[in-house]
Amino acid sequence: MMDTRGKIFDAALIEFAENGFKKTTIRNICTRAGVNVAAINYHFSGKAELYASIFEFLFKSREDVPIVNTKVEAKDFIESWINEHLSDEEKESKISVYRRKIMLKELSDASDNFSVLVKKYIKPNFEVLVRSFKLCMPQNTPDEKVQAECLLMIGKCVFFQVHNESITGLLGKDYISKNREMIKTKIIEGTFSSFQ
Repeated sequence: MMDTRGKIFDAALIEFAENGFKKTTIRNICTRAGVNVAAINYHFSGKAELYASIFEFLFKSREDVPIVNTKVEAKDFIESWINEHLSDEEKESKISVYRRKIMLKELSDASDNFSVLVKKYIKPNFEVLVRSFKLCMPQNTPDEKVQAECLLMIGKCVFFQVHNESITGLLGKDYISKNREMIKTKIIEGTFSSFQ
């Protein structure tokens, strides 16, 4: 049987993933968890601390950023990053799905503490991506070009995550699921072509 803190945490995880920080209310979390407001304030001292706890839970595994020292390691890391960010939601763990949903909510409507969360959990991984791109591009490539190429790759992946509904409207409901591997391959090929 789950304790009260766990019930609150699980309910908040779902609410934040579905509604984002700003649109999630303590009342909705309480209703979903079957607890009263006092329980949330007792265990988390409010919505902001609860959200920070969830963000830490979802992204703490990312704190240990990989060490990438060679071009081969860099290409492997970039390819795995693309695969992870374009994976099929039905085949993913719930944690991965919630992580992506909360991140997409933050990108479209950032919470007040998003800059702190970015600095602590997201920037270290972004820096590994940039370092990986730098290892793969010609030695004297300016940092701005390396960063731009990295952001372009991220943008392509985010496009397919965010615009699923638009793509479905344009190309049919099964387009992404039927063509996921081809989409991944095209993004990988396009990214790696900038390395030559």
